[in-house]
Amino acid sequence: MSNPELCFEQPLWLLLILPALAITLIPWLRLPKTRRSGFRKKATVVLHCVIPCLLAVVIAGASLTLPAEAQPEEEPVPEEESEVSRVLILTNEAASAAFLTGLLP
Repeated sequence: MSNPELCFEQPLWLLLILPALAITLIPWLRLPKTRRSGFRKKATVVLHCVIPCLLAVVIAGASLTLPAEAQPEEEPVPEEESEVSRVLILTNEAASAAFLTGLLP
């Protein structure tokens, strides 16, 4: 199987990770070590670090793409089938129906 590539639509949004980590970690590191110990306290800090990082990745528009040679070829759709539109005009007067049908392409 081929390796997918991780691409971003707007990679500058990934810079949000740095202030998000700073806002989370600086107050936690300033606490005395006795108040930082324990699994629950460390788990909450880890979750508070992971969630903003994942949000920044989503905002940046992350997508996985396959290399060009591994992507299946798509069959072209004929233009006649792809541009089908139907309009139902409900009116009491024939004049207004004729006016509205004149506006349609």
